[in-house]
Amino acid sequence: MSVLVTGAAGFVGRHLVAALRERGTPVRRLVRTHDGETDTVAHDLCAGAPPDAAWEGVSAVVHAAARVPADLRDPGEARACLEVNALATLSLAEACRERGVRLVFLSSGNVYAPGAAAVAEDAPVWPAHRATYYLASKLCAELYVAHAATRGLNAVTLRLSSVYGPGTKGGVVAIFLRRLAAGEPLQASRGPYRADLVEVSSVVSAVLAALEHPEVQGLVNVGSGRPTGMDELATTFAEVAGRPELVRVVPQEGSDPGFAPLDVTRASTLLGYRPLPLRDGLRRMWELR
Repeated sequence: MSVLVTGAAGFVGRHLVAALRERGTPVRRLVRTHDGETDTVAHDLCAGAPPDAAWEGVSAVVHAAARVPADLRDPGEARACLEVNALATLSLAEACRERGVRLVFLSSGNVYAPGAAAVAEDAPVWPAHRATYYLASKLCAELYVAHAATRGLNAVTLRLSSVYGPGTKGGVVAIFLRRLAAGEPLQASRGPYRADLVEVSSVVSAVLAALEHPEVQGLVNVGSGRPTGMDELATTFAEVAGRPELVRVVPQEGSDPGFAPLDVTRASTLLGYRPLPLRDGLRRMWELR
């Protein structure tokens, strides 16, 4: 089985390509600009489906490419997000359908309506409270993939929660890592805000399992299965780094609940998925910093 990975130069894409190569799986990387790596095709998905050269020998596509705005609150990003995350996904899904190639689409688990209880794949989606321009484009892409599936596309959409791990540049986990490495204090809020944090190796394991099980289709949640507050994150990370004295917990301003945790029962049952516990994930990130 040869696998085409879009967004191969991105955070999740890099880890996935490395894992596939380690397993001896032939990989073709799709990136916007050629970076000199072998088995690479340079192509902008906004210009249409990948060229024929990208498809030679490919039996599955992992679509990890996405536009994530630097400012998730900027409405000016809506058009670009729709073009990259939705319309480009539509073109790719149609190309996969026409070629009889399986599609593993990496979407976002933050599209669900906010809440404290873990949400399964049939829970209501309503990403109106934060990151709406980005999340709406991912949800639109899911609809395009699902529609292509009604016409013969073999596809699974993995809804990923908030991914962290070695090499990540953005997000609160990366910020905490930089501060701990520099011996700087961590200020974390205690309040209703929660996020489902999943370590990137767990995400890669789910993708690999999805490639091995083409009978699994539709929506599958991929997360930690539990909510994490910022105070717990800071305290745990500081303990892992051996610097618990650097943590300062303050009350949270406002009532933002953050994102609902994901129920990963379906991933566990169908893909044998077992997420890495938070402490172990943070330890791996600290050791590989």
